[in-house]
Amino acid sequence: MTVYLANRGELDLSMITLMGVSIKKTTSPIGYFGTGLKFALATLLRTGHRVRLWTGGAWHSFSVTSRTIRGETVQIVCMDGEALPFALTLGRNWEPWQAYRELASNARDEPDCLITSSPVDATTHETCWVVDCESRVLYRMDGVAEVREGSSQHVFYRGVRIWTLQQPTAWTWNILSPVELTEDRTMKYSFACDVPMARLTATCTDEELVMRMLAAPEGTHEHRADFSYVHEAPSEVFMRCSRALQAAGQATNRSATRLWTQHAPIADVYEDCVLEPDELETVAAAEQICLAIDPDYSAEPRFVVTLGDEVYGRYVSRTQEILISHMAVDMGPDHLAATLYEEYLHQQHGWSDMSRAMQNFLFQKLVRLGRLRRGDSETDGRERSAAREPEPVF
Repeated sequence: MTVYLANRGELDLSMITLMGVSIKKTTSPIGYFGTGLKFALATLLRTGHRVRLWTGGAWHSFSVTSRTIRGETVQIVCMDGEALPFALTLGRNWEPWQAYRELASNARDEPDCLITSSPVDATTHETCWVVDCESRVLYRMDGVAEVREGSSQHVFYRGVRIWTLQQPTAWTWNILSPVELTEDRTMKYSFACDVPMARLTATCTDEELVMRMLAAPEGTHEHRADFSYVHEAPSEVFMRCSRALQAAGQATNRSATRLWTQHAPIADVYEDCVLEPDELETVAAAEQICLAIDPDYSAEPRFVVTLGDEVYGRYVSRTQEILISHMAVDMGPDHLAATLYEEYLHQQHGWSDMSRAMQNFLFQKLVRLGRLRRGDSETDGRERSAAREPEPVF
């Protein structure tokens, strides 16, 4: 939908470029401070609207450009390609309705105000703001979602607003896949918006868009969207972009990074480390501890530079490899033995962390080791257990 806000008389462009200027034809204007028009322009562009102005017999278009200031990227509002003296964050707490109210108020402060959804005759109204409400679609995946220009605090379902987010999105999301709604047409489950976001990003073939999605800045919803809902293999574009961002040390969505590590070749994700002679001795001592716990222990771990912060070991089920961080070796033989044995159990039995099966096995091991330390034989333990069993009653 396009909205036209028109009036007679030409607009002096200084009203756009100068802060604090508020000169109206009416004797009792709504506008007063001379800042609202700038706030409105920044808000509309920030939320994905297209804004044009007809005045003085010519069209003027508004856009955004990026500039680096003190190492930070700042988006600047432009008119006809020339940067204006205010950033896109001006009026950062304004919502689109407030921007429309500002333009409508300005039009009403001038002669022959006309606000309509139909094109305006330039011979009767010399000034006309034209605002396209529908933001441009950057990417669309049928049956999943479409991504539109402009940040938003809201999520849409087939064009209808259904949810307000705690953090704004970097782009406007219109979900096309089925979403369960409440009676008042709001999204029933807060995680429902992450499912199409993650799926579209993981399977998108637009490389530029995927790069932008994965590197969405901190403070946006995309930066922390949950990719655990993606169950199919990611696209080659997703894998290539993820690898490039990791190699560059770029901060990315952590959940998306976990998805990449699940599918990437181990050599692309982890760097092998070479152990020094004293470190090899630590490994040998740890392995002896593991053998004392379990004579069947036979792990062949691969040592890597790092697995991430405070991650000492990892079992990769798709390659059946045990990965041990160099940091675990630095912690000494006892800590290393615990890490080795835990990952060995994952490999041998397929048990996950904090599972009941893992818990039962470890407690049984503790009881066995305690009994042996006391000097009992395993046979004695079994005989005592059998002796405590009640006689069957017929």
